[in-house]
Amino acid sequence: MRIDIQRLGQGVVIRCQGVATVEGAREAIRQLGAFDGFAPSTPAVWDFSEADSGALLAQDMRTIGASMSFLREGECSPRVALLVARDADFASARMFSGVNESQLPSEYRVFRDRDRAHEWALGMTRCENAPTP
Repeated sequence: MRIDIQRLGQGVVIRCQGVATVEGAREAIRQLGAFDGFAPSTPAVWDFSEADSGALLAQDMRTIGASMSFLREGECSPRVALLVARDADFASARMFSGVNESQLPSEYRVFRDRDRAHEWALGMTRCENAPTP
């Protein structure tokens, strides 16, 4: 899986392409944690619109979710949007959120529309002391 992380306003967009795997997701999470200026309170859009998550099983999704637990650190949970294009990936993303509810940021949503995902996750912040775009 190819991974590209870019800053957009006060947030980040993590673009994933190719076949989604546990190893690829862990690498994306590792890169995000090392990304300059990233903090657990940074809003994010995980863009899987050019990825295929169809091979991931529920156990794989639990493993990936456990790797994301650092996103719950700190006083503020960011908004995190997961952007998908295919119906099958939308269903997988909903299953991912279900099996990882306790691991994910408090505000996590799945989108098919890029503009709506960006507007929801990056257009506003829930943290009173965080800078706004």
